[in-house]
Amino acid sequence: MQVVVCGGSGFIGRALCEALRARGDEVTVLSRQGKALPQAHKVNGVVYQSYAEPLPQAQAVVNLAGASIAAWPLTARRMRTLVQSRLEVLSCLERGYDRNLPEILIQTSGSGVMQGPGPCADDGALAENFYTTMCLEFELRAEALCRRAGSVLKILRLGVVVGAGGGLCAITSRLPPFALWGAHNYVPYILLEDTVRALILCLDRSELSGPILGVSPHFKTVNELLELCRPTSFLPRLPIPQVLLRALVALGDHRPALLLCDQKLHPGKLLEAGLRFTA
Repeated sequence: MQVVVCGGSGFIGRALCEALRARGDEVTVLSRQGKALPQAHKVNGVVYQSYAEPLPQAQAVVNLAGASIAAWPLTARRMRTLVQSRLEVLSCLERGYDRNLPEILIQTSGSGVMQGPGPCADDGALAENFYTTMCLEFELRAEALCRRAGSVLKILRLGVVVGAGGGLCAITSRLPPFALWGAHNYVPYILLEDTVRALILCLDRSELSGPILGVSPHFKTVNELLELCRPTSFLPRLPIPQVLLRALVALGDHRPALLLCDQKLHPGKLLEAGLRFTA
């Protein structure tokens, strides 16, 4: 299969490209880093190119691109940057392909849009919060793009992606071990390797479409998730009161709100399609 990956140089993108190449797919990465390239070039079998170059013919586009939600305090201004970065990529695809968008577009989003505490399925009700407002803006833009081109849209709503070197694991590795005192809320998550397998399943299985929950079916509390992100520490975990996280949210950084959510989400579509989760 010929696959275009937007954001292929990121945390999830690198793992996905490696898996696609291992099974023999032709992979082209469109990356913001590619804007400085004079022309397309190939590294380890993967073609890297600028958005400004003619976009390659492909059967599918996987859109992982966009500013990181974990890198900086999630203020109102930062949220606008996150949305705008994702809308800009969709605009580049629209200009580059016009009405010839590949047959499949996989747009990643976040499971924080779902209503808790659940259990909630793939097509369940959406929450009314800042995160839903943010994600729906680019989800609806992707939907309009696919409707115009006659392509199939698959929105993979990911939980906290757990893997070495990225996301919550990267943040916790820079902090002393901690646990949220008295917290029993459930936070949706998915291992990096399961994220890659879910994306590949979305590429291969025609019955998967619309909103798809990319979360583990094995529910974990927030403290169990923190332990999963940093399992090898020999230091005692520092108890942090939840009120401290709420104070950070009140001061304008909404990142801690993702650890204060309470959601039990059931990835029914991926399970029915045959995905067996690692953890």
